[in-house]
Amino acid sequence: MSWVLPVVGACSVLVVLFAAIFAWHVLHAHKEHRPYPETTRRALFLIVAALSGVELHHVWIGRMYGWMVPVILVGNVWGFLDAVLRFPIVYDVGTFFTLKQCFLVTGKVVCLSCGFEDLNYESMLWLLVVLVVNAFFPLLYTLALPIDDDAVDQRLAAHDVVDVDLALRVVDLAMNRQRRLDSYGSLKRRVCSTALKMADRSPLAEKAVNYSLRFPSSPMVKSSHKSRCV
Repeated sequence: MSWVLPVVGACSVLVVLFAAIFAWHVLHAHKEHRPYPETTRRALFLIVAALSGVELHHVWIGRMYGWMVPVILVGNVWGFLDAVLRFPIVYDVGTFFTLKQCFLVTGKVVCLSCGFEDLNYESMLWLLVVLVVNAFFPLLYTLALPIDDDAVDQRLAAHDVVDVDLALRVVDLAMNRQRRLDSYGSLKRRVCSTALKMADRSPLAEKAVNYSLRFPSSPMVKSSHKSRCV
């Protein structure tokens, strides 16, 4: 009977995952009912953020080896996050982007297979979950791509995407001072816009925004000062 509980747990995880993949496929199968690329991009970003948090948490509590930290960061940032930022651009099989993603996913899955220190029942269950999510994230990404659309619709869907490798963008940001200032200004505007939207929907968020306005260094205060001067 000692093997019944692990098998039931593993089967439950697989059933839930396959149900989620099927629902994802149905949601993106038809162009008329397909969500906006920005919405899908946010959903993919949340998956990557949750996966990264879970994996780093296992390293923090000692369930995974410390050498998994660079593996997780490289695989999730240069791999998954770079793919999310460039969604929904469709790449050919032989491009550097596709080859890089295949190499990073394969390498990370191999490292995860031997990255857990003690393979007890709980660790085995988490290993199964992490492996399946890492292996099936490219499938979710591919199912959401507008592969069947014509070239014009694909270009329209990716109108706001910067088709540059994330590593090159980081290097350019580190070496170009004007680019850093522009990026910082854009980030402040997004923070202010998001804070105002949250304040409109939540009384608690409104109190937090009002509290932040008491500090002169707050981005909200600086933005309001600029708007008065214009």
